[in-house]
Amino acid sequence: MRQISRLSVIAVSIALLMTLSSCSDTQNTPETDDQPSTPTEKREMTTDVPESNNASGESPQGSVTDAANFEIAENEDGTVTISRYIGTETDIVIPSQIDGKTVSAIGNVIGTTGAFEGCTNITAVVIPEGVTEIQDNTFYGCTSLETVTISSSVTLLRNCAFCDCPNLRAVYFEGDAPQQANYVFDSTENVTMYYQDGTSGWENPWHGRPAEVYIPE
Repeated sequence: MRQISRLSVIAVSIALLMTLSSCSDTQNTPETDDQPSTPTEKREMTTDVPESNNASGESPQGSVTDAANFEIAENEDGTVTISRYIGTETDIVIPSQIDGKTVSAIGNVIGTTGAFEGCTNITAVVIPEGVTEIQDNTFYGCTSLETVTISSSVTLLRNCAFCDCPNLRAVYFEGDAPQQANYVFDSTENVTMYYQDGTSGWENPWHGRPAEVYIPE
């Protein structure tokens, strides 16, 4: 009887050991997901590049004013002179060409009224490359005008081109100092001339007005 009892105990012990071993193997077996893993999305770093202004008809100073806002006169050399501004915009960027012809002067074709004379609403004007002279009385009496940018191609400012512009504070010259006729800035007392380093013909004061070097943006 004792032998049978011992055999029973041994059998129970062996069965218990096998059960424990089976549980241990089950716990050590990692669980697996039947679903396939989602691939990691690979993204490239990008930098937004602004579109060129030139493609949309813009200059570094802003949008070019529509040519329909100007009256013109044709010159013998095939260029044109702007004879009158008939628009309502206040910030003017004069086009370098109108009807495919180079604008060579901002003017006074009929000899009495300047192209912008008496335009009291304009506040800023940009003169484009290709213009060589700003003629008599061109901006006479532009009482709200504050800034003017003049391209390097301009070589002559004629009589009273900027007379009676009391709010004109800054004229930015992109090239050498142009020749001046008489009374160019008469009754325009608070203006400062700004010129680029490396250009010639400048001094301070320049024709009675303060002049300083500026660095273009």
